Amino acid sequence: MSNKIALILGVTGQDGALLAKLLLEKSYTVIGQSRSSDNVNLGNLQRLNILNKIDIKYISLLDKVEVESLIREVSPNEVYNLSGQSSVGQSYIAPLETAQSHVSSTLNVLEAIRKISNAIRLFNAGSGECFGDVKGIPATENSAFCPVSPYGVSKAASFWYTSVYRDSYSMYACTGIFFNHESALRTERFVTKKIAIAAYNISCGSEEKFSLGNINVIRDWGWAPDYVEAAWKMLNRQTPEDFIIATGVSQSLHAFAKAIFLEAGLELDQYLNIDHSLFRANEPHKITADISKAKELLSWEPKFFGTEVAKKLYIDTVRATKKGNL
Repeated sequence: MSNKIALILGVTGQDGALLAKLLLEKSYTVIGQSRSSDNVNLGNLQRLNILNKIDIKYISLLDKVEVESLIREVSPNEVYNLSGQSSVGQSYIAPLETAQSHVSSTLNVLEAIRKISNAIRLFNAGSGECFGDVKGIPATENSAFCPVSPYGVSKAASFWYTSVYRDSYSMYACTGIFFNHESALRTERFVTKKIAIAAYNISCGSEEKFSLGNINVIRDWGWAPDYVEAAWKMLNRQTPEDFIIATGVSQSLHAFAKAIFLEAGLELDQYLNIDHSLFRANEPHKITADISKAKELLSWEPKFFGTEVAKKLYIDTVRATKKGNL
């Protein structure tokens, strides 16, 4: 039985909600942070049936005084920084907001922990987007960062600040470099969820066609519940280190979409329209990862990978839709 207190920053998002569920199952006391109660969407916590088990504090992570006050009040053993703008595409539309949500907020959290107690352990959510175009070579923890999007740049800065504070102030602070990871809790702003919803609607009789951009890009898609388990493992080892969290298996967006449509009993190409306006500038063709370090030092590996992720995303999306939980 655990008597630990965890503070999850960004608790209402996909990863925050899934992590909260995991930690509650491990008998943690879970405190969540979200922005103003006027705009917050608690749907993910409601879908997981854990909303009434979490104490949510509504503060802005851009306010350093509020951040320090929150951490002093909660006195957590572990802090999980999962907050921030989560869409690569949106980062081109709102680059300043993206940078603030990743960099300024992370600095405020690091500073608060430095002032209060270096016994507090911090997990920072990083991104495979930090590597940019790896030219099809699997990225490792030693690969150079070369981000090609505003999102990737801000996540790289967040990573380096976390590293600097760990080395400079003997803090237990680490970054999980998360590659793409999905679940039915994703919104339709994410292409994978957009595909799953379209397949379900068409299977129910809709005659709609749907549009995608570059379907030839190759990515490493994993299952989000696996990834939050890795985050917990990273904070519950003797020393803080950064880890790539991915599956090690990559596939094209076309293959991912085709697997979803096959699960729905449909042929993808009958319903797909390619919209060149959805193509991104500087989009890397193939991003893949080497997860050897996580396997060896965390004793972690994904339960789902490849087309299994696509199929599970569709099945869970259908189940949630039928329950009225989307």
